[in-house]
Amino acid sequence: MHQWFSVFYLRRSVIGAANRWETVLAWLVFLGYATVIFYLSSQSEPPRLPFPVFPGLDKIVHACEFGLFGLVVFWAVGCSFQTLSVRSKGIVSVVISVLYGVSDEIHQTFVPMRLGDPFDVLADAAGAVGVLIAFRIIYGSRCDGPFQVR
Repeated sequence: MHQWFSVFYLRRSVIGAANRWETVLAWLVFLGYATVIFYLSSQSEPPRLPFPVFPGLDKIVHACEFGLFGLVVFWAVGCSFQTLSVRSKGIVSVVISVLYGVSDEIHQTFVPMRLGDPFDVLADAAGAVGVLIAFRIIYGSRCDGPFQVR
């Protein structure tokens, strides 16, 4: 089972349901990652890459950023709401990720030299959905992948 993702690989099937500390850790990681996203979108000039970029690179960055965010949300939701089905956890994770993406773009409209872009929200949603679908394909429909909450 792809143990390369060992930071989040929690074998609850052996040690039981998520404990209180794991739930707290999951939500702290969520808050930390959300704070990093907020900080990055607060910058008037985003960090520049040392090499030429191609059109659409910012959308790929958004998709990757929110793909990881979707996984973090899935972990936190899975720890907190263990009775939800895997599908429900995925839906809740995508909804939270997309709503945060929308709020991030609205926030950017108030930052000097930045604009909110609805296509960034689409890239955010694609990242969150894409990563969760990939994990569903990799780990199958009977488990939460590396987040084994039952």
